[in-house]
Amino acid sequence: NHLLLAFRVAGKMSVKAAKTNNVTHHDLDSKIMSIESFDNGESWDNNTLKTIFIPPKGVGVNDPALSLLKNKKVLLRVALLNIFKRNQYINIKQPIVSHRPENGFISTLKGNLIIESLDSGKTWKEIGFVDKNNEASCSRENIVELEDGTLIFSGYNGAPKHTDSSFIFRSFDDGKTWPSKNIIASDINSKRGQHYGENYNETSLLNL
Repeated sequence: NHLLLAFRVAGKMSVKAAKTNNVTHHDLDSKIMSIESFDNGESWDNNTLKTIFIPPKGVGVNDPALSLLKNKKVLLRVALLNIFKRNQYINIKQPIVSHRPENGFISTLKGNLIIESLDSGKTWKEIGFVDKNNEASCSRENIVELEDGTLIFSGYNGAPKHTDSSFIFRSFDDGKTWPSKNIIASDINSKRGQHYGENYNETSLLNL
């Protein structure tokens, strides 16, 4: 079988932090690459290795997830984060989701970006944000296609304002827009703060 793998490259920023026993997780020099296998994953063809997405300046990328639609389109969902140095965080309205004092970096969620390939991963085009009309969310999920062609995927948000709630997002145009957002689970106690109630996050969705 022909396999396509997408993966995150953390870059030198993460390597430098690791040498001092620190963690970044959100990296300004991160990117998404892909590689292909033609023998069920027993070997991977270095000739197919390529960079498929580099985030804009000041943004890191995390959690890539691939989906193959019935019309043979390939969709890639990635999570984007705005990353600031401590002294750059001025008049930023978005809530902080990560603060690494040991590195001096602050992160806020930018949202989930959808990237499309019409030629089995050879070329890619950005087609839209899931979170354009909603509060930015985290996700490690691939996109699931329903019987009528509707696309869904699950995500979560909340911290640092309250504990995480989980949601289902829907697209009716192959991932270009995501106008529908429905809640899966949320703890009523979370309104008191991030450390009250239970978190409902890191979701995984399957169409049976």
